[in-house]
Amino acid sequence: MSLRGSLLIHDAPQFTQEEFQTHLRMIRALWRGWKIVLFLDRAPSHTAEESIVFAEDLGMALRWLPVACPKLNPMDHLWRHIKGDVLANAPYHSLDEGVTQIHQYLQDIGPAGWMRKAGLFSEQFWLREYCTFL
Repeated sequence: MSLRGSLLIHDAPQFTQEEFQTHLRMIRALWRGWKIVLFLDRAPSHTAEESIVFAEDLGMALRWLPVACPKLNPMDHLWRHIKGDVLANAPYHSLDEGVTQIHQYLQDIGPAGWMRKAGLFSEQFWLREYCTFL
């Protein structure tokens, strides 16, 4: 089974270090046997010592994006499109309704859409030479 273009959605009311560790566990379960390097911002849940040790125990390498450099973070690019294409277009009666619309949007655009909107196909994407899927 190919996991290229897989999407792991993990909704949580708050993204604590415990939730981040649950997310790491989910990543490892989905991509068993893969060498995983995560490029992360410096959110407290990511930089907590327990999270760093947990990632190492799972065989994952964590790398830190520079502070105040959203252009390097593909997730920031994808979120910009989600905010503009989904959240700005209609008022939602609840947070759950908005999250449901985000999930539907991601399903609708599919793997190529996620990667395109995240900027991975750009000639200037800073990890382009290391991405085997491009």
